[in-house]
Amino acid sequence: MAKKLKKKREKKKEKMARKEKKMARRLEQRETVETVVDEEVDRETEEFDVDNLSADIFEDPSLWWEEFNKLNWAYELELLDATFEKARTEEFWEKLEPFEAVIEVFHRSTLNKRVEDGVRLLETFKEQRPEQYMEHFQYYDCDLLYYYAPLHEDERIDEIVGHFEKEPERDVNNLFVVLDILRIYGMADSLDRLSTASYQKLKSSNQIVSSGDDELQQLSIFCSIRKYITSPDYGTKDAEEEFYRELKARDFWKYEVKEAACERLQKTVSALRGETGRDLRRDDFLISDDRCEDNVFLLGMEFVRYLYTEKSIEWVTGDLFRELALGYFVRTLGMGERRAEFYLSFSKKYLDKYLLGFFGFLSLTDAKGMAVLKAMEHFSSFLHEKGIYDDRELKEVKRAIREFKKPIGKIYERNSWKYGFLEIWE
Repeated sequence: MAKKLKKKREKKKEKMARKEKKMARRLEQRETVETVVDEEVDRETEEFDVDNLSADIFEDPSLWWEEFNKLNWAYELELLDATFEKARTEEFWEKLEPFEAVIEVFHRSTLNKRVEDGVRLLETFKEQRPEQYMEHFQYYDCDLLYYYAPLHEDERIDEIVGHFEKEPERDVNNLFVVLDILRIYGMADSLDRLSTASYQKLKSSNQIVSSGDDELQQLSIFCSIRKYITSPDYGTKDAEEEFYRELKARDFWKYEVKEAACERLQKTVSALRGETGRDLRRDDFLISDDRCEDNVFLLGMEFVRYLYTEKSIEWVTGDLFRELALGYFVRTLGMGERRAEFYLSFSKKYLDKYLLGFFGFLSLTDAKGMAVLKAMEHFSSFLHEKGIYDDRELKEVKRAIREFKKPIGKIYERNSWKYGFLEIWE
């Protein structure tokens, strides 16, 4: 029975993935066609009047789709609005399966710089057809979170987090999109809540790969460390005992030798508190040095503290910047082409390849990709202030960042509604 249920879930997930790709291709094709024959489309639809539509359209899903497929996006939106008002039977809505129509109209509204209309559509759908909304909430909610996060719409954000907290297994890929957005906007409490609940539900599940499981655990653990180091009771016996209880609940000591885990924990806490007593230098990052990896880890934690104390960047956002900046150097090593002995050596060519990895058709990591240049900008300045980078190296990084801001800027122009954090960071 369990195997049958698993296969059923997998088939449903594969069907949804195919449907989403089909919808995206259709959206792209229609956008191209409308750009080429825009005037012709307008002539074909200028007689459209939703009030004059036959009542049969709101009773027969096949007639509804026939009408929908003839319209441009603005009239599609009108048709959907009218459908919420006039289509009353459960049978009609069940057969209509409005997912493709709703997602298409939302994304076409963003392309036409009318994102507010798209948001209103999703909210109306959620209010009028809550059960059907929840069938595919993971898609709708991600779009809404991109919109609400920079507006600090706390109640809306809390509702979205609650949906994923209840069913993180519904769509792990979109779960990580939500976690990324929470990190980007420094929503530490929501990140703690969602990463911890998701880890506890998914750690023994076949719905997530081991690397995703590890990432959830590390996010949850970092949130616990953040609470401890920023607590007014830091260092007291009660605070320390509570901290260790949280770490145990999050399986901190489960997967490695306790002594090694405790040593790493102490280094992390000391670095984030600014209490390491060490002054890392350039020679500490030679690849041939056995301590290089440990020094890179320590440097990353010091960078997070630097972002908080010097740039007023929330700890969880700083941790994301650390991940993105150090991820670049890890990636260059993984390419197997770099011959430099200095671990932190920079190359514009590798930054280009690194950035490309975040973007692509149906990419779910584009928001992180948009944050890479800001992370590299702060990290290079941090290295320069510590004397690890000289003036020439700093200028090289800044020059590359300026060049890449042009193509990144074009991506921003197309989807500015998703990337409000870039304006906040300027």
